[in-house]
Amino acid sequence: MTFDNLPLPDLKTQEFSRAFGIFRGGFTKHLATVISLTEKIPDQAGNHIRNAFTHLARADSLSDRREIEKEVEKAINHIERASRDCLKISIIFLHDRLKSMVADARAFYGRTTPSINTGMREIREAREKVCRDEAENASDVASDYEIIVLRGINLENEINAAYNEHFTWNKRQFSHFIMRWSSPISYVAAIAIGFALRSIADDLFDYLKPLLDRLW
Repeated sequence: MTFDNLPLPDLKTQEFSRAFGIFRGGFTKHLATVISLTEKIPDQAGNHIRNAFTHLARADSLSDRREIEKEVEKAINHIERASRDCLKISIIFLHDRLKSMVADARAFYGRTTPSINTGMREIREAREKVCRDEAENASDVASDYEIIVLRGINLENEINAAYNEHFTWNKRQFSHFIMRWSSPISYVAAIAIGFALRSIADDLFDYLKPLLDRLW
């Protein structure tokens, strides 16, 4: 972006304001999201921000207008890449956590709702699409990444609600199963079944022993 009619100090002010606007408006929000999820600052994002401020410092030392603009553009590029890194790491973390939640739900409750299954599939498909778009240098992929993060957070809330609202009948069935099979009568039945099968097991072992001896 050029400001040919501006005095040099005003040009620097305008260009730096543009870079810091992107820093405050996008990066800080995405950084806050990834920190809230992972409780740490991504190394990749930190490296990009250091590089961005290096370019801004270099631009401040220059007197050539075109060189100032080039350095500011490089700084903005690093800031935007840092934002995308924060979003990508947030998506990876959310996806792993969602897969774990869905696996737990299916193991404990026996199933998940069609809405949850659809949500997982849509997030996976959206990730694949935005990765292809970024590889093809499509514009504004950051907003697509941001949408996926919001979808993941909403799906987490839906799964938590499903635990409490949709599968309470399975909790009762599970509790009934545990109570039934932890009763003394169940122990007696299990012992009786064991004794009944012991003779069958002995006969089977006698039959297999000569075969095993030949193999060894």
